Amino acid sequence: MPSQETMDVQDDVPNLIEVGEIPANYAMRIETDILEPVVSSDTFARFSLQRKGFLSSMSKLTFSLIPNAGNDEAFVPLGIGIFSCIKNATLKIGQTTVCETQSANLLAAYQSLFTTNESNKEREQFVNGRSISHESIFTTNDDSRSATFGLSNGKSYNGDNLDVLNYAKMDGGRPKESPVYSLFLSDLFPFLKSNQLPAYMFGTDQEIHVELTFSNSINQRACIASGDTSGLPYLIDTTELKMIYDTIYYQGDVMERYRQQNAAGISFSYVDYRLSTFTGTEASFSDQVFQVGGNGRLVNKVIVGVVNSTRADDESILNGYLSNAPSDGNKLTLNLRYNDRFVFSIDRDNPALLFHTVKETEGMVPFVMRGEYSNEGQGMITAKTFQLHDQKVGLEGAFNWTSIRLNRDERVNNKGIELTYKNTLTAGNYTLYVWTELKKTAQLVNGQFSTFFA
Repeated sequence: MPSQETMDVQDDVPNLIEVGEIPANYAMRIETDILEPVVSSDTFARFSLQRKGFLSSMSKLTFSLIPNAGNDEAFVPLGIGIFSCIKNATLKIGQTTVCETQSANLLAAYQSLFTTNESNKEREQFVNGRSISHESIFTTNDDSRSATFGLSNGKSYNGDNLDVLNYAKMDGGRPKESPVYSLFLSDLFPFLKSNQLPAYMFGTDQEIHVELTFSNSINQRACIASGDTSGLPYLIDTTELKMIYDTIYYQGDVMERYRQQNAAGISFSYVDYRLSTFTGTEASFSDQVFQVGGNGRLVNKVIVGVVNSTRADDESILNGYLSNAPSDGNKLTLNLRYNDRFVFSIDRDNPALLFHTVKETEGMVPFVMRGEYSNEGQGMITAKTFQLHDQKVGLEGAFNWTSIRLNRDERVNNKGIELTYKNTLTAGNYTLYVWTELKKTAQLVNGQFSTFFA
């Protein structure tokens, strides 16, 4: 007969909603369904999920674009891939908005900095279209020294030009061969990075919806080869717009025991993003103090990028999914103030120090070159082309995203967070994008799901 201690351990079901290894041997079964959107158009789509088992955070959404007959070599932007199609993404349960990410495509441009070149080259470019990877460019065939670095996708340069891989070309003459890409639900909703929804425990009135608002079909979804016709629409192929919905089941009575064990309710933490923007001419950013919100909230970090307001440029490598570095010879100056104190005692304006600040915020180094991150060291970028686009022109200073982690673990007071932002930009109209990462708590009690700010 097993001991009382052994029986207690057997009756204690581990936390099944937490993504990661379960410290016990539980047989698991995964059931996959292909869901069609209940509403779909070229501007919006809604998926309704089933209330059964545990929703796997590795479930996917698939996307494809209909090539325009006017061009034969279009491709998704290299920096973010098929993320270019998604303007806003929302996860709703019942009447509760769990996650809502605005300008998700631009936020993906920042988050993509932390995907390794190897992963982009060997996996991501086939899965979701992201393909920023680099290789040494030698001056001559027998030269062992690398003078510059250029893009790399596994294909050899044809003289001075690198072509997109054949599978990734959107050829208007062969629309049925347009590539189909996919995104994990956890890529769109940070809630699912650490939690798997126990959908079988939701009440009958707690319907689960994923809502997607798409970007403009003209100029914002695809890139074209240099010299091709600009401004043509690339429509969402609604026949390929699907959800690959994975449901996790545990054998025996494990799931019912888990329900009983958590009859009093389940509570878990996650993060969500809030966007603030400011638009003006280049002169408006020379000395700007910008209120970014966060009043009364627990804020982990602030993400900052400035983008030319006419950023949609399909005749390019990155389209407009980038953050502009200062003009030549100038510097970006940043600081945050909250609870009547600055994060840094002295404003930071050294590009290397700002790069280090991003590394400290995320815990890993952005995988871009110095010349791509700032307006310095741009001589290391090759003058060769990608799809006949000058790589140096398309990449230099295009990844100048910055982020700052709030360092005192304090709730922000009712004055909110002030961003000190000083930047000298080339002439034009720009938009400053600032996301705050907020701590939230979700609760599931008696089948009713609710969220609130921590």
